[in-house]
Amino acid sequence: MVSPTLKSLVRIHKQLIKALHTSKRCETQWQLAVQKVILLEDIQRNRHSNMRTFKHTFANTPSLISPNFEWYWRCFAQDYIYQAGAILCGILSAMVVWSEVTFFNRDPVLSLFALFIEGAGYDYLTIEILSTVIIAYLCFCAYSTVLKIRVLNYYYLAPHHQTDEHSLIFSGMMLCRLTPPMCLNFLGLIHMDNHVIKSQSLEPYYTQVMGHMVVLSIISDGFNIYFPMAVLAFCLATYFSLGSRLLSLIGFQQFLDDDELTTELVEEGRELVGREKRKRQRSEETAERRREYQERFGTHRHNQQERDTTVINTGMLSDSTSRSNLLTAAEPVAVYQTESQTDFRIHPPMGLFDDI
Repeated sequence: MVSPTLKSLVRIHKQLIKALHTSKRCETQWQLAVQKVILLEDIQRNRHSNMRTFKHTFANTPSLISPNFEWYWRCFAQDYIYQAGAILCGILSAMVVWSEVTFFNRDPVLSLFALFIEGAGYDYLTIEILSTVIIAYLCFCAYSTVLKIRVLNYYYLAPHHQTDEHSLIFSGMMLCRLTPPMCLNFLGLIHMDNHVIKSQSLEPYYTQVMGHMVVLSIISDGFNIYFPMAVLAFCLATYFSLGSRLLSLIGFQQFLDDDELTTELVEEGRELVGREKRKRQRSEETAERRREYQERFGTHRHNQQERDTTVINTGMLSDSTSRSNLLTAAEPVAVYQTESQTDFRIHPPMGLFDDI
């Protein structure tokens, strides 16, 4: 048998740490997914309730608000808030796509964001609010997409503090590389980049510090102007799920609405969630029975244990004679364990009965 070397032990230790982290991350993601599914089922069930009180499937589910307020929030107000947010994001997305396609046209001005900035005039507060809202939505769209990217299922951000250091470094690197060109694109949308719209306007301080992408003429005169128009093609491809359908045709399994594999995955997921719910219900019932048993018999057993402890500490037996009490107070009971039986012997104090 070959003895392990230091190099092999280091490799095994590294693999063990990685396997433990992966196992913990998968277990945490599974628990979060099950909790989300159970919550969605509870919301769907409580919507048809006339009591206006939100009831969870499991009684031990933590909640920071009252059941009545939780019902109005989850079953009534939350839907309208999500619908209003979806409509607002849809309008902003349409404005971004239109401005990206038409921002290079200087006369007439077709970019909506450029029209908003021009309409604000010299009102600094209005310009600041409009710029903050526009660039905040651009960051939201860009960063929310980047943070969901999975590179070979290795580099990705896991919720609940389960992301490893390699994925954090990769995501930070992507964000740092994405921020400067996104700011430069924002200046182009509001017609503040004079190298894009070919004007003699005052150059902003951002471009004075960061510069322009004018190293190659093919990039400055062609790529920077016409490539943002490709966002329209990406939007159409995303709406019709062309990427997922193409990967499914190649052989990679994808989640599609009209696919037979999707139906099987849905049924399998329903069975897994049902099994997990039954497991949690059994655990809750067991805990409830144990709690009832402790409440019913816990006081009697506690008093009995206190009496036994008092007798053992004092060494006095309440139903024994004076001689036995004397012997017990002098020496404790010694127990000898043999192979065949247990032998109990009482050792009297030395010299007490020597004359007998």
